[in-house]
Amino acid sequence: MLERRSRSEDRDRASHAALEPSSPFYLRASEFGGYRVERVLSTGALGAVVTARHRQQEQPVVIKLLHPELRNDAASSARISREAHVLARIPHPNIVRLLDTGWTEQVGPYLVLEHLVGIDLARMLETRG
Repeated sequence: MLERRSRSEDRDRASHAALEPSSPFYLRASEFGGYRVERVLSTGALGAVVTARHRQQEQPVVIKLLHPELRNDAASSARISREAHVLARIPHPNIVRLLDTGWTEQVGPYLVLEHLVGIDLARMLETRG
């Protein structure tokens, strides 16, 4: 029988994943590429999304990372690269802005996106129905 969890329980579990060595998203480096990781927001089939801050400017950002086992996979790296190219070419107020991209030995390729504050659609639907 499958255990049914709410989205908020999934978010709470994901937020602690960076702290648990048994987690696939245990981050060996809490700082990389000029950013300091704060917590894991969510995980998916290809990777995770974490909140972070730029070390010098203290700007809050969101970073998209690949799963550790996909970091050196050419197809996954190409996919994240295509996503960066698409985001860079679509300036629109309703689409999150790409701020930076990078690659490090610790985390592989990553995308740095603007950090939007507000209620996500899933939470809105949970509360308002």
